[in-house]
Amino acid sequence: VKATAGRPTTHFERPEGIRFIKVTKKSGKLPSEHTPDEDVITDIFANFSVPRDLDDSYEEVEIDRVSGKLATEFTPPEAREEKGFFRHQELIDDPNWTEGIAKWIKENPQNEERPKEYDDVHTAETAALKPEIRIISPVAESLVSPPYIGVVTDIESVRPITKVEYYWDDKLVETASTAPYRTRFKLLERTHKLGSTHTLKAIVFDELFYSDQASIKVEIGKDTLPPQVRFTTPELGQSFTAGEFITSQVEAYDPNGDV
Repeated sequence: VKATAGRPTTHFERPEGIRFIKVTKKSGKLPSEHTPDEDVITDIFANFSVPRDLDDSYEEVEIDRVSGKLATEFTPPEAREEKGFFRHQELIDDPNWTEGIAKWIKENPQNEERPKEYDDVHTAETAALKPEIRIISPVAESLVSPPYIGVVTDIESVRPITKVEYYWDDKLVETASTAPYRTRFKLLERTHKLGSTHTLKAIVFDELFYSDQASIKVEIGKDTLPPQVRFTTPELGQSFTAGEFITSQVEAYDPNGDV
């Protein structure tokens, strides 16, 4: 600094009773659980002026992730998120002041405003059309052989599917996000004894976060059953012309796992 150039360095002793406290920069109060991290600063206070009140300039509301509006009783749990919004408060009860502040906020947005409308994407009608899922392989009460467990599901949905989560004894082991949403995961053989029973669960989610789940019990054992195969194309009894190209398609699965 030019003003002190050439002068000897003097050590400044910090006065007693000075404290460094984290506060909310918009209110000057102590941060609350709703105060965003980016709005928390460290300020200097004397002992007698340390703030004691918690910040109340933010409110936490439940928002629907799809519509961006306030959640309702029809909003699925997976579509809900807690979000903090700054409370814009009027300082002076004067129409001219209020209009000026409102105009400035509009032209200089400081914070995202709290939505006033309610979720209109999730309704009783859309909830009635949630996806459905069932586990077709392995079948319930069947034997599965580690280390690899394959799972095939059958899904029905009027809306696009975003993912299927697979759980083994309530622990998430795999997430399938592309059709046909099958999975194959590995188990540690030393932790799964022969004859032990386990729960396999699959949860499907559509683009509106509606979900359905299916679960079965399986037993650790030696798989001795062969896989099953059936033709889906051509159909039984279908006729063809000589020289015609024939396209065939089969569906194969193993009652005790995937093929």
